[in-house]
Amino acid sequence: MHNAQAGDVESVMVDGRWLMRDHRVLTLDEPALVAEAERVARAAWSRLFAERPDLRRPPGLDLESR
Repeated sequence: MHNAQAGDVESVMVDGRWLMRDHRVLTLDEPALVAEAERVARAAWSRLFAERPDLRRPPGLDLESR
C-alpha cells in the first residue's frame, strides 16, 4: 500500500486465512479487548489523581461510571 490509512484497509488475508474481512477483525475478541483497555486506562487515571490531587481532570473524564 502506498499513501493509505488504516481505515482504508477493508480485508486482510495471510497464508490463506482471513484476519480481517469487511473492516471486521476476526482474530481478536474486540469488545473484550476494548473493555480491558478501558479498565486499564481508568486504573491509570485513578492512580494519577490519587498521587496528584492538585491536577485538574480532563473534561468528560468520569472514573466513577462502569
